Amino acid sequence: MPKRLVVQTLLLTRKVDGRNEEVVPAIGQAFDFTQAELDQIEKLNPDAVTKIVAGKADTTEQTGTVTLTEEELQKKMDDLRAQVEKETRDQVESELKKGGKKDAKASDTKTEGGKPADDDI
Repeated sequence: MPKRLVVQTLLLTRKVDGRNEEVVPAIGQAFDFTQAELDQIEKLNPDAVTKIVAGKADTTEQTGTVTLTEEELQKKMDDLRAQVEKETRDQVESELKKGGKKDAKASDTKTEGGKPADDDI
């Protein structure tokens, strides 16, 4: 089976023990596709997978191709995964801080007696 690196979310249907089962290959991981699956993916969304080039690490500027060993590829994918997790965590923390500021503004609308301000006056 051809092995490709999954770049976008894919949903495959495979026969397992006579039943159709859905398979979702992990993004950023190598996956063994059947030739029929690969043909259909390349026809519908060729950017969803990419070829894995193993061998000596070097870059070729003419084609824009990067050749990596399996270990280098795994490290690169781990680094990218960690970066995405950090960016997601930072974004969530930022959103939580914004939510906290909104709560602070709501509490600032109280009058001297500690009762909410009456805006209908």
